[in-house]
Amino acid sequence: MPDVTLRREYEQALRTVPHLVRYESRALDFLVLEQYNIIKAATRLCRYWKGRKQVFGNDRWLLPLTQTGHGALSPQDVQALRSGYIVSLVNPTNQRNLLIIDDSRAPVISNVITCRLAYYIAYLRQATALHGVDCVRIVSSRPRPPLDMDHVQGKDLDITQKALPFNICNQRVYVARAYEPHKADLLDYLTFERMRVSQFRQRENPQATIQLLAGTSVAHFRQLLQQHGLDPTCLPPCVGGTYDMN
Repeated sequence: MPDVTLRREYEQALRTVPHLVRYESRALDFLVLEQYNIIKAATRLCRYWKGRKQVFGNDRWLLPLTQTGHGALSPQDVQALRSGYIVSLVNPTNQRNLLIIDDSRAPVISNVITCRLAYYIAYLRQATALHGVDCVRIVSSRPRPPLDMDHVQGKDLDITQKALPFNICNQRVYVARAYEPHKADLLDYLTFERMRVSQFRQRENPQATIQLLAGTSVAHFRQLLQQHGLDPTCLPPCVGGTYDMN
């Protein structure tokens, strides 16, 4: 069993909100993710609750994951979620969970908020997340809030890899450069910036691959999506898809 320091938050949650422990952190998901290794599954489950307290704070970590603004997610978190800057879909091609992230839609870019939303998405996608989680980062010329570099080396990003019931084995991260023919220089710079940040954040996940998607036309984008097993219905028109981010 994990040591007493690691399991303290889990035991407190079990005493205080056992129904949330059962429904929002299903033990079976952690077992399946860790290939039925009981020790590893228990360790990840304890990290889940320790990380939950760290991410949501003392006032909210034992509240339910809802969009009411009165649960674990604050009104600011709900606003960020409903902005559509991060969308969770299931890729019909391989049944893996696909996160579409467009920073230009975000009211503010905060790794802490993103981590809170990851907890919410893990709850919504408890089954499909076990198939694997891929990520597509949209890069366009639209204005966006500044990148949150203060927490890049912090524990917030580490939680998503070591505490949540996400299968990140062989994770694929795509940086998708929007098709905007007359803004090539700006997009080249923004794409380079996003690639470097993605590489830095995945430095402790050697199984992840980071690939650039940069089509020279909508038709070319469609070919790239097909090559990488990305269903066009999951991606916005600026990168060759048909999904409405609104």
